[in-house]
Amino acid sequence: MDQILKGPFKITDEWQTIQLDKPLETLPYVQFLDVLINMDDYEYKHIEGTPDDPYRLMFDSFYKVSGSELIDIEIILVAASGKEFHTTYSAFGSTELYGKYYNHLGFGTNTDLGKFYYPQGIKIAALKIRSNVSMVVEFFWWHAYKYDMVKRQSWEDADPSKIVSFDYISDQ
Repeated sequence: MDQILKGPFKITDEWQTIQLDKPLETLPYVQFLDVLINMDDYEYKHIEGTPDDPYRLMFDSFYKVSGSELIDIEIILVAASGKEFHTTYSAFGSTELYGKYYNHLGFGTNTDLGKFYYPQGIKIAALKIRSNVSMVVEFFWWHAYKYDMVKRQSWEDADPSKIVSFDYISDQ
């Protein structure tokens, strides 16, 4: 179920919508949209006292090396119906793709709300994204982390309390 969206995508402080040729599909498992950026241009730093905003990079953050600017990315997943899912910054790391290493910043559902899975049958048709620091995103990677290595559950097996409710979908 991994889907790679090839860039490059120029991200600025203005909201932009990226329409997807093939919708992203949901699984009964935790899924992330990873933002893959060139490792040479950014560094990771732990930031004490950063705002506890569930829709922003929290506590642990990436800086742009050239200007030491803290990256603050916002991503909204837009369903084919037009409804919007606000994502939260969930993970960081690095990965190799097509023979080159990238930093990845993972965005997913808000685990603080106890909701881990996007609803069954939702197709993500577009991404809305902005960043306070202009950047080039080489790839977006939609994936379920280690899904192939764990028990694959069906939607019937999924705990309903773990599925994002429609109350969590923005009306914006």
